[in-house]
Amino acid sequence: EREPEYLLQFGLVLHDQDSGRHRARGWHIRALWYDARVPPASDARASRPQRPSERTDHVSTRPELTAQRREITGKAVAGLRRAGQVPAVLYGHGHPSESLQIDARTLDDLRRRTGRNALLDLKVDGGTAQPVMIHALQEHPVTRRPLHVDFYLVKMTEEMTIDVPVAYIGESVAVEKAGGTLLRLLDTVRVRTLPSDVPASIE
Repeated sequence: EREPEYLLQFGLVLHDQDSGRHRARGWHIRALWYDARVPPASDARASRPQRPSERTDHVSTRPELTAQRREITGKAVAGLRRAGQVPAVLYGHGHPSESLQIDARTLDDLRRRTGRNALLDLKVDGGTAQPVMIHALQEHPVTRRPLHVDFYLVKMTEEMTIDVPVAYIGESVAVEKAGGTLLRLLDTVRVRTLPSDVPASIE
């Protein structure tokens, strides 16, 4: 009885289903790549790579930020800032407004690593991470230190409308050769998309 043949040069597996007798079905071709040192699996599904939608490990790659609930409000938050904390608030999608505080150094480091519309994972008091975006950021007019942050809680399956910065590239011929002045009348473009698809900028 002849053994099934395996043609590596074409990346195909030829399997003799009727044990060499060449009856009704004849040869069955399965398009599978495999290592010649390892015998091909008897089930085609064993050699098929797992699709992304079938994987069970959903590890978030979003930047993570931790916060604590804040009881101090009003003018007393100035003491928080002196202690290296930034007052913040979280709201959105039926979530009641919640007063928070964030470490100032951690927030500064995050701002250097991410863009304006970055999607973040916010953990409050060590709880479950929630997808948020920075909706508003108040800065000191001189030092540019953050004074207050508004976090907006987003729903990953729901489209949102957001302003995306416009990044101008190249040089204008009128400016470069004719001494003209370029007036940028548009700094942002309003787009509607899913939170996970918001671009950092539009060129």
